[in-house]
Amino acid sequence: MWYPKFNLKENPFDFTDRATEKEYNKDFGLIDTKGAVKVLSMIRANTSAIFEGPKGCGKSTALELVALSLWGDDKISFAVIGPRSFPLLYESLRNELLEMLGEKVYSELSASVAHTYRKELKRWCYRHTVRKGETETYCNYIECQKRKRCILWEGGNPPKFEEIIKALPLTFDCSLKRWTTLRLYEHMEKKGLPFLLDVPDDLVETGAKYLSRFLVELRKASRGIIILMATREQYQKLKKTEAFARYLRRDFPLLDKEELVKICEGRLKKVTEGEFKMPFDEDSLNYLCESSGRNPREFLRRCGIVLQNMTDVNRKSPSTLNFVLNVLGSEANLSELDAFEATVRDFLTVEGEYKPVWVKVKLLVAHLKDRYNLEIKDSRVGWLCKNKKFDHKYSPDSEWRLR
Repeated sequence: MWYPKFNLKENPFDFTDRATEKEYNKDFGLIDTKGAVKVLSMIRANTSAIFEGPKGCGKSTALELVALSLWGDDKISFAVIGPRSFPLLYESLRNELLEMLGEKVYSELSASVAHTYRKELKRWCYRHTVRKGETETYCNYIECQKRKRCILWEGGNPPKFEEIIKALPLTFDCSLKRWTTLRLYEHMEKKGLPFLLDVPDDLVETGAKYLSRFLVELRKASRGIIILMATREQYQKLKKTEAFARYLRRDFPLLDKEELVKICEGRLKKVTEGEFKMPFDEDSLNYLCESSGRNPREFLRRCGIVLQNMTDVNRKSPSTLNFVLNVLGSEANLSELDAFEATVRDFLTVEGEYKPVWVKVKLLVAHLKDRYNLEIKDSRVGWLCKNKKFDHKYSPDSEWRLR
């Protein structure tokens, strides 16, 4: 028993994101949130959209919840959740299709597509390969970001359709990999299935044009709507491309205290042996929610730090606010930027939903002082608003449109 006083077998906050949990086979379950409801509403309205939110706010979890709710008796959506890079995006797409169709149907579809487009496949292979000796033929695709050659086939024998996909270099924009994947979707009997995608983590480094080109072609092939989850930095890249500029942008809703507490309790109950005992009191939970900016990943991380320190001192009673403040130390006080962002959220959130609003600078300054004990000059708050690219006006006082 890791913490006998609270009947805990282990620390349930070691992993704070869904992708890492899956890698280590740690399943703490899914909690339904407002984010999943918003995504479902866009799908039911048959509208493609980009949901923007900070890292760790629950975007991947919401996609997984939506995919499960759409599953029913038969799979009626594609979901690529938490891809680290573009290579994994293509691999996930192939696996999704294989899972939906089954190996037999997938093989039959692959053979049919390979036969239909045999001339195009042969032409591409001829144009992008270079021989080395008598037995090896290498891909020499000049746009391959790996800048490496890979074996397309050995001994001069043409590869099968599935082998082409597997043998291609792990690159995000190999045109043959993209082309073959799209042809499979194009020849499916089912059409119009929604496609749910976490934007790959390496988007900012690689650029948005590759994802834009692929998703435009995917939408034509599958004839379904597309729901994207992106961070602010990723969205700034995406919106510069014509394809994504037309997508409806929605703010991903932050979790409220009740949802965060439910996540915390769910994890604790998963590792509890016997009677469940909450190791945090009400004031501690309130502070952990607010100081984390209602970001689930940051909230769980801080819960983990506090719980670990409780075991270190063998604390027999639930944590108090003073204990949390002492443990977190410098983390307990919000930075200027964190406090400003929390203030913006306070003004934006109306009944759990984000609504843009015009606010006077002096009100922002007063809120920062009263709630977060930070004295910041009007000019400094104005500079922070300008950096966020908020709209500005005088009426007659300085006002900023928070969004």
